[in-house]
Amino acid sequence: MGLDAERMAFLDKGRLAADGIPYGDLVGVRDSVGRGVRWFDAWMAVSERYEGLAASETASTASRGGWLWLGALTAHAAQLYWLDDEDEKRRAEDRRSALYEQAADYLSPPAAKLRLRVGAWTVPAYLRLPVAERGERGAAAILLGGLDSTKEESRLFEELLLERGIATLTFDGPGQGLTAREVPLGSRFDAWVSAAVTLLIGVEGIDAGRIGVVGRSLGGSYALQTAACEPRIRACVAWSPLVRGASYDALPEGVRRTFQYACGRSANETRELLTGLIEATADVKRLSCPTFILQGNLDQLVPVEDRAALENSSPPFVETFMHETGAHGCHNVASVVRPLMADWLSARLGAGRPVPISAGGAR
Repeated sequence: MGLDAERMAFLDKGRLAADGIPYGDLVGVRDSVGRGVRWFDAWMAVSERYEGLAASETASTASRGGWLWLGALTAHAAQLYWLDDEDEKRRAEDRRSALYEQAADYLSPPAAKLRLRVGAWTVPAYLRLPVAERGERGAAAILLGGLDSTKEESRLFEELLLERGIATLTFDGPGQGLTAREVPLGSRFDAWVSAAVTLLIGVEGIDAGRIGVVGRSLGGSYALQTAACEPRIRACVAWSPLVRGASYDALPEGVRRTFQYACGRSANETRELLTGLIEATADVKRLSCPTFILQGNLDQLVPVEDRAALENSSPPFVETFMHETGAHGCHNVASVVRPLMADWLSARLGAGRPVPISAGGAR
């Protein structure tokens, strides 16, 4: 399957719809591409349409936030596997980031922009806090995107956690979003999550003893890696984690080339780097906090033997849920597995009542 076919497959696999792109836009892009419009141009036109709607003087605050976020989300779709024109890919990435930053204040609850410092780097992180009365500390979760997923995609899962009284923090780390331009994929991600824990602890109303991490795909690997060595993480959800970097050659072309883009390296160098960087079977053996691993029986990115090896390596207290018809990320059964993960995390973090603080309490 070539890159064009792999991009079009995104329209059917459930991920874009599960993350919030409307059905009409998915069909519209399919029709446009069928008439000869490039994938990139079709999605950028949708993004521009949403930005135009948000600029209307009659748009309510809620509508403006929703349309700006959809503009960011559809710009993100434009750059997926768009690997032959780096300037265009970066233009879509810049647009995604700028529209989400505009949307952040209009979301309900709003996303407060904080500064996450990791060594010599500072990147934006977005904190969302459930609305509640003051007087009690609450739980929080750090959400980690995968290889080609970014903080702008996580809104709907954030809201599942917010409904259950869990504050959310999102950011793009090495190899993700705009951060990749300064910090390519290649270093361990746990230092970034540890810095995010420290940032959360500095927010009034967050209970330092009730912080969890949720990561999807490559982010699931990072979640396991972090939970194995960061004692302040009290619960971990690994959402279809990649298991072994050594399985690089079994990945589809679009995924391999996206890894190369994120690493800024050749195919051979990327393979070598990932082999040393990702080994979830070693990480799970060192876990000490409650952990939930979601897998899909039809996962097309993680080989069957890798999924089995991860489950066999896990301590008895690690819970694994295998969805029989789930593809990678189980996006095709999102309405089942996403609430399941949110419920599990809420129970382990002792959530149930929201964090009693407004976004203005972040510092």
